[in-house]
Amino acid sequence: MLDEPELDIATVAAYVRQGWGLDVTLRFLPIGYDAAAWAYEATAAGERYFVKLRRGAPGPGPAVARYLRDGGLAAVLAPLPTRAGPPYHQAGGWSLLLHPFVDGDDAWRDGLTDEQWTEFGAFLGALHATPPPPGVALPRETYEAPAVAFVRAHEPEPAEGVRAEFAAAWRSHLDATLALADRVERLGRAAAAAAPPPVLCHADAHGANLMIEPSGRLHVVDWDEVVLAPRERDLLFVLGPAFGERPPTPAQLDRFRRGYGALDADPVVLGFLRDRRVLDDIAEFARGVARPDASEESRRGDLRWFRRQFG
Repeated sequence: MLDEPELDIATVAAYVRQGWGLDVTLRFLPIGYDAAAWAYEATAAGERYFVKLRRGAPGPGPAVARYLRDGGLAAVLAPLPTRAGPPYHQAGGWSLLLHPFVDGDDAWRDGLTDEQWTEFGAFLGALHATPPPPGVALPRETYEAPAVAFVRAHEPEPAEGVRAEFAAAWRSHLDATLALADRVERLGRAAAAAAPPPVLCHADAHGANLMIEPSGRLHVVDWDEVVLAPRERDLLFVLGPAFGERPPTPAQLDRFRRGYGALDADPVVLGFLRDRRVLDDIAEFARGVARPDASEESRRGDLRWFRRQFG
């Protein structure tokens, strides 16, 4: 989130101390567009960490990331275990994750090198071949699309400032949005009938969740959306429209195949998952603009990303 949470930073530091026994100095990081999560850089005894704060329970993502990293998938940036053992700490209705801090940039703006596309392909291939962790309840792909009902019913409230700009943008793109919702609904029925075998999927494997160290080392971060789904759930970020400023070139896609293997994706399932993701993003940015506690800067960011969905 771009806006800080209502939880004061001293309390966040106290929760880190409870969970990991570290006395940290925290700096809020205005990154990401998850309305229920916040990020901090933490420093303790000369070491740097990344803290993720979330309302409510953490879900299965931290346990899955820890399982994958412990199982040999070195590119997984897994949360560090707490003193009590789990890879998260819960307190006061919040959950916290603590990661090693990665110096470098994500791959959203500059993309991956040829070698990194091969590495990323090998990583996704290994992930999809990994059995789910025993004893961890994972969500499954349902081929449903709740955003369809949202966009059909949504009517921006009269407002000023960014919300007024958004209302005008919403009206100008409404026909395209409703046509997309119709297509998602139609493809969802066909995809459910096809229903390829599910595998373990990251489900949010776009460039912003690929962190690159200056050395070129690749880290796959943010396992909040992990799900059992057809492999197209991850491949849509490679085979679909651009989820980043630098989608793979044909040569780089060949490099990805070299690492991953055959890419015989089901076109109907891929089309549904790709279009549903775009519709989900449209709905999420609309909700972000409408949040009563959002700052104008945060709303401006959601408006910018909303417009981006339409080219």
